[in-house]
Amino acid sequence: MFNRVKQYVNKVLYPNTYSNDRFCEYIREHGGVVGSNVNFVNPKATHVDINRAKYISIGDNCCLSAVSLIAHDYSWYVLGYSDSEIYRWGGGIRMGNNCFIGYKSIVLRNVTIGENVIIGAGSVVTKDIPSNTVWGGSPAKQLMTLDEYKTKRKKNIIREGKMARDVFIESNGREMTIEECAFFGFYFLQRTEENYVKYIARLPFNSERSNSEQVRFCFFNSKPLFDSYENYISALKEDANEQKR
Repeated sequence: MFNRVKQYVNKVLYPNTYSNDRFCEYIREHGGVVGSNVNFVNPKATHVDINRAKYISIGDNCCLSAVSLIAHDYSWYVLGYSDSEIYRWGGGIRMGNNCFIGYKSIVLRNVTIGENVIIGAGSVVTKDIPSNTVWGGSPAKQLMTLDEYKTKRKKNIIREGKMARDVFIESNGREMTIEECAFFGFYFLQRTEENYVKYIARLPFNSERSNSEQVRFCFFNSKPLFDSYENYISALKEDANEQKR
């Protein structure tokens, strides 16, 4: 009952940003291009230059976290008073498929972002970004290639798993179960429909959407790094023992 009331109030107060699907449609209604499976994390905290939406294009499978897409430039306002002239201009924003734009990042006009791009939180994007790269900073600069980032992430698997396990044990006084491993289950679950339905499908993903097409695709098109839950936990314990030495 409470959730229904909350949803109703959100629709009344935030008619265009109460849900991801509605926000995507809102941009399309104003001429913008929004691909399939695009996720705006927290649409209420997202700013899209809606009056210039027709100059904005977002590809498929993109995730944007409370970002600002600014396709105009009102700095001409100053020149209007200093020179009594109006030098009004704007530009477009184009984003390829499979991009992640981190929390509170700003993408400015006349920017094209390629495919398979990661942009770190708080970045200010002022120029074109090539495909298969990772960027961050203000102004944003290339930090590494996507392959280099993948290698870096793989090296951190045990460290991050150990951290999650330590926090869980400290809070609960016991070892985590398979269900409680959440997305860490990707590292050891065999790729069966039964395992997907029982352990993965129910997990919230991107604004609490469960049974995501992306999660399903990744689960069945990847391979576990460990052959069992027991071996995964053993690896975390071994890493902890090595750090104590």
